[in-house]
Amino acid sequence: MAVTDQQLLASMIYRMLENGNTDANPTGPLLTSMFTQQQMLDALNRAQQQFLLDTGMNVSQTQLPGIVGQSKYDLPQDAIRPRRLTWTGD
Repeated sequence: MAVTDQQLLASMIYRMLENGNTDANPTGPLLTSMFTQQQMLDALNRAQQQFLLDTGMNVSQTQLPGIVGQSKYDLPQDAIRPRRLTWTGD
């Protein structure tokens, strides 16, 4: 089951309200000036990345071509933390 950013944002707004879900509208203006919608989405993304990092549930394998004399390589942008690195001779 997929959960959208809008659903998570509505849930966060609902939990910050004192009047039930009457005004929990993630697409409308927030009732508080304490946080912006972008700050709330950034917090959700940080929590998701931390969960994936802690559990290691999001595992993928990437191969990078080795270049003689190059000591540093750029990792893919979606890499959170490498868990294992091996050199293979092909």
